[in-house]
Amino acid sequence: MAIIDWKTDGGRDLVTAYSAPEIVGQRAAVRRLLALQPGERVIDIGSGPGLLAAEMAAEVGANGSVLGVDINAYQRACAREQTAGLAQVSIVDGDANTLDGIAPGFDAAVSTQVLEYLDPVSRPLAAMARVLRPGGRALALATDWQTLVIHSDDDALTRRIATAWDGHLAHPFLPRTLGKKLTEAGLAVTAVEAYPIVATRLPAEGFVRHSPTGMARFAAAAGAVGEAEAAAWLAGLERLSEAGRFFYSLNRYLFLAVKPGG
Repeated sequence: MAIIDWKTDGGRDLVTAYSAPEIVGQRAAVRRLLALQPGERVIDIGSGPGLLAAEMAAEVGANGSVLGVDINAYQRACAREQTAGLAQVSIVDGDANTLDGIAPGFDAAVSTQVLEYLDPVSRPLAAMARVLRPGGRALALATDWQTLVIHSDDDALTRRIATAWDGHLAHPFLPRTLGKKLTEAGLAVTAVEAYPIVATRLPAEGFVRHSPTGMARFAAAAGAVGEAEAAAWLAGLERLSEAGRFFYSLNRYLFLAVKPGG
């Protein structure tokens, strides 16, 4: 069972996963809470395949700007494809931990599904706060992986796979402490919302297909389960979906904060 190579094809794989309705809805929730205005400058920290950057470009308009920052060259290439023709969007190489070389003055900063991979998380939060202007808004989205519910016919195997999957993150339960960490970075939290992802069928593609597949592959590569066990678990999810018994649920959390002084 091959593992996705995020250095070569992961960006395009994520475009497929993140084009699913549940992730389109997630981006809509991010944009609604961030409330970008025409002419504003926004930085997307860990911009990945560029879908959010392209959508934010439409909101800030031709007189605004979107700066996407990502450390992965293949993700940047994919983001440039997604934002081709949008003159107000720039995609650059950069480390979310420091944002070196990026001057302050942004009206808004957003980071989705990135902070949970970084340790200590205080570093990227401090960098995010630094690049905002006084009164600027920060939007951080993170997943609490203990909220994951996947119905299967082998609960013990599901737990082994899920536990192994937690190991691919520095902070698999980050939302529980993210509000305090934002405050410690000098930002004032103004709103917190949950965004649930719920599915009762296993789709042919998209995030709900991508998620258990990635979990099984990671658990097998980590030696937590055998490749045959991982394949059997995925096949079992297919059977449950065909029988109308599939269930998947996961909670993500959005934190909106403001830099004091505006």
